[in-house]
Amino acid sequence: MGQLNVCWSFRRLLVMGLAGWSLAGPVVLGQDFSSLQAGATLPLGGRTVTVKRLDVLPCVESEFTRRFRFDSIRNPKLRQLRERYELDTVVAPGRGEFEQQVLLLDWVHHRFKKFGSPTSDARGALEILQAIDAGHTFFCSHYAHVFVSAAASMGWIDRELALRRHQDPPQGGSSEHAVTEIWSNQYRKWIMMDPTAHMYIEKEGTPLNAYEIRQEWFYHAGRELVFVVGKERKKYRKADLPIFLERFEGFGDLTVPADELDKYGFIGYIPNTDLMDAGLDYGQMFIVKDKLCEGTRWHERTVPANPAVDPYFPINQAALRLVSEQDQLRVVLQTLTPNFLSYGARVDGGLWRPVGESFRWSLHEGSNRLDVRTVNQSRVEGPISAVEVLVTTGRASAGPEACPFFPFCIDWHDAKKRSFEQQAQMLKELGYPGVGHIWLDKVEERIRTLDAAGLRLFQITMAVEVAPGKTPYDANRFREVCAAIRGRGVQFCLLLNGMKPSDPTVDPHAVDILRAMSDQARDSGTQLLLYPHQASWVERIEDAIRVADQVDRSNVGVMFNLCHWLRVDRSRDYRPLLQRAMPRLWAVSLNGADEFDEKPGWDRYIQPLDKGSFNVGQLLRTLKELGYRGPIGLQCYGIGGDAREHLARSLAAWQKLRENLKN
Repeated sequence: MGQLNVCWSFRRLLVMGLAGWSLAGPVVLGQDFSSLQAGATLPLGGRTVTVKRLDVLPCVESEFTRRFRFDSIRNPKLRQLRERYELDTVVAPGRGEFEQQVLLLDWVHHRFKKFGSPTSDARGALEILQAIDAGHTFFCSHYAHVFVSAAASMGWIDRELALRRHQDPPQGGSSEHAVTEIWSNQYRKWIMMDPTAHMYIEKEGTPLNAYEIRQEWFYHAGRELVFVVGKERKKYRKADLPIFLERFEGFGDLTVPADELDKYGFIGYIPNTDLMDAGLDYGQMFIVKDKLCEGTRWHERTVPANPAVDPYFPINQAALRLVSEQDQLRVVLQTLTPNFLSYGARVDGGLWRPVGESFRWSLHEGSNRLDVRTVNQSRVEGPISAVEVLVTTGRASAGPEACPFFPFCIDWHDAKKRSFEQQAQMLKELGYPGVGHIWLDKVEERIRTLDAAGLRLFQITMAVEVAPGKTPYDANRFREVCAAIRGRGVQFCLLLNGMKPSDPTVDPHAVDILRAMSDQARDSGTQLLLYPHQASWVERIEDAIRVADQVDRSNVGVMFNLCHWLRVDRSRDYRPLLQRAMPRLWAVSLNGADEFDEKPGWDRYIQPLDKGSFNVGQLLRTLKELGYRGPIGLQCYGIGGDAREHLARSLAAWQKLRENLKN
């Protein structure tokens, strides 16, 4: 019997805090593992370090991660399973990890020779496989048992799921099913794998987890789902159901029936993989369900508050934190890796070398890249975390200057109707570091003119349609713009439109859209910010936080917009909202404004920064106290006259506010 001895690296870190906004002494860049962001800067021994790109999975510790118990690779039963059935040979033809996992899935499916009511009480993969050879009959849960342990023997993490229909079919038939979810280092996510059908399900080429499948099936009629079957990876659509799998003597045809995905109404997550020794831990199981399941009785268990996120914590990651130490950076790592062995790192594309959970990164002038990954005791490599920084001569500004201040919406109401080139020259003369751009057109021209003036493009505002059945955005143009701004640390400010403000029933559809955008934007090193806007679907900062948490991507955050908050929230108590937003608060916009305005329009809620009764200084002090260090945009929409005049006044007011914060 194998002694359960799961080796985790789930280390708690000594967090070195920020002294206000000052960068004196050791400084952590960002508030937590998910908050490092492109564009952040810090001083380093007389030089300035700017984060240009960051691609890191967070390390999550929660009620649900703590439930899980993983099989130990030192369990002799796993080695026996791998060697007796020559599983290395089974997966050898695979050209990558996911293809190898599909080959193992196909092998498990074809090991079973009789399907139906079990004729053996065999427990665990080894006993079940022996009973198959003895002529016994098994059903779906046994397929899942074997696949979970076979994957564990190869160093992969696969977990069993119990499924149950949301409503019993009137014609009778099976209401439950067992499938699994495997962690894919290649795709950096959990992926549903059904060994009974040797099938996984994808959308737009990306394999889905069980919850994603559920939401697509029940709320989008499964229109975009693709059923991928067997090692040949034959693809079927909903219209092709039922899918014939094979014929079993005494049972008949095994198929994927037309209503198969109705079984995803309830999803039970069984939090242990040591099935050859302990069996399924139903006591610690937690269940996802919603209003579709009302009236149907099943197990009573904990229901995660955020079903798109809580069960889907990453594993095998190398989450990192950067700390300044004189003229070097210290990299501090954290992971949730079952059977953890070591970390590895490479600098500037060089050789991989073993590192500890904390090590120094020596930087040179110009661009620097660091890649970090985990390795488990089966020598399986985790997903790569990547960070790129630019090192330049000269100190970064300390204190409030660390929050760059730039204007946006400056061209629509400028009486002088300046060209992009003229705007860039004006901003340089006034002393602004850059500007924000509106919509996806003419981005390349904006970049050229800013580059010529030595200025930075901070943000691009774009609209996204979240109404089902409508095209969300121009994906081709978005891809082109991402390529144009690659490595510049630009943020996209997303106006999410098309549905009733704050309507949570739209969340699943919007989350799918935003995850697709996150994938498109990842390689460019950009961030996607949910931009609360009066009368938009995301109207309040609370909406932005709720949706961003469900999207749960390292490049998706939120923005706080003073003028829109003033319009939709009469409480004037912004501190608790900002505190909630902090882990994902990556931009703030402000302007001069009056405390209240009962009239429609924006002339009282959007003014130059030196006007209005609202206490902007107190808002900035609150942001400082909360540790906010991101960019601050100056909202200029609707301010008429010569843009140079009001921009000069606002910059002078900003400088006074900044000086006041030092006191």
